[in-house]
Amino acid sequence: MKKKHPDFVKWLESQLKAFRSRRFEKVDVEAVGCELEAVVGRYRSEVRRRAERLIPILMRPYHVYGDWDDLRFEWDVLLEAIKDSPSLAKRAAVDVRRAYRGARLSAELHGKDGWPKRCPWKTLEDLRAAVGAQHRRYLALERAGDADFGGLRRAPWKSAS
Repeated sequence: MKKKHPDFVKWLESQLKAFRSRRFEKVDVEAVGCELEAVVGRYRSEVRRRAERLIPILMRPYHVYGDWDDLRFEWDVLLEAIKDSPSLAKRAAVDVRRAYRGARLSAELHGKDGWPKRCPWKTLEDLRAAVGAQHRRYLALERAGDADFGGLRRAPWKSAS
């Protein structure tokens, strides 16, 4: 059970200081363990959380200002998470399907019906292909108009492959 502390940040700092100075008798192992468990849980769900942000962009039948940047950012962060923690790739297909269910429910709650019942992407590779295709559509739109956004060039796209 997590103990309540009057100033949580100050308490965490004291725990970190005790840990780094190797005064383990001052470390509340149970409480620090709970904090580490929360961090692990957050990182473990990184693919799902990023996919939940990508999916509405992929499903949107129209373009919204900022979608291209969001698409690139979320995909790059997802790739970095898998690069840093390759174990995430093992459960990525399940995470993508869970993300789809959550994004679909959110869309329905906001009156955006018409999404397929089942996730259109069975694997992370399928999602990668969809992100790449959407990126190419945005690139085509950019090239058809003001290709350099009034002299402000976009950062080069890193291939999702």
